[in-house]
Amino acid sequence: MVVEKPDTPPVGGEKPNLPSKGGGDSHTPGSANVTLTAIKTVDGLIPNGDSFTFLLKDENGQTLQAKNNEGGNITFDSIAFNQTGTFIYYITEQPGEDRGVNYDTASYKVLVTVTREYDYTASVVYEKEGQPYDGTPAFANTTTPVLERVGGFRLDIVPKTEDTSGIEIWAMLAALSFLSPCSLYLCGNRKKGQYKGKRGNR
Repeated sequence: MVVEKPDTPPVGGEKPNLPSKGGGDSHTPGSANVTLTAIKTVDGLIPNGDSFTFLLKDENGQTLQAKNNEGGNITFDSIAFNQTGTFIYYITEQPGEDRGVNYDTASYKVLVTVTREYDYTASVVYEKEGQPYDGTPAFANTTTPVLERVGGFRLDIVPKTEDTSGIEIWAMLAALSFLSPCSLYLCGNRKKGQYKGKRGNR
């Protein structure tokens, strides 16, 4: 969590504590700005690219921001607070369509408490599954091989064009799956021929 100058207005909260009309305080309190972040791993490693999407929602479940990862980092746009109160947000990962990825279903509750003495100040705490959570929200995906069935065999999904690992094994299994029915057919015809030959010799 980073506290900076204001950027975007908060959602919800209480009315600000303003100086009394009878006082001589003309100070305009400075806003508190909070930047929420998260971290991302896949199989315990920092991923390349930006193929994962993360959502920042308000307490009513309305999506406020959607951000993709930059490697292992997720950074949401900063939110400015110029009201006192407690503001609730949720950070989640949006499930993708890659069948080989187990997407993290964790939901982090973010509680931003804003107070004012001279300027507005903010403090942030997190909860995960209803329990206090220390540190930066972390999303950990895992991968599993996607299996295809060819003939009677289960094998890893056909490798991508640029990936030649395992292509020989896949080709061999595919060939076997094609040859197996042919072998059974030829074997059956051979037995039939032998049976007819025996009957003809009687």
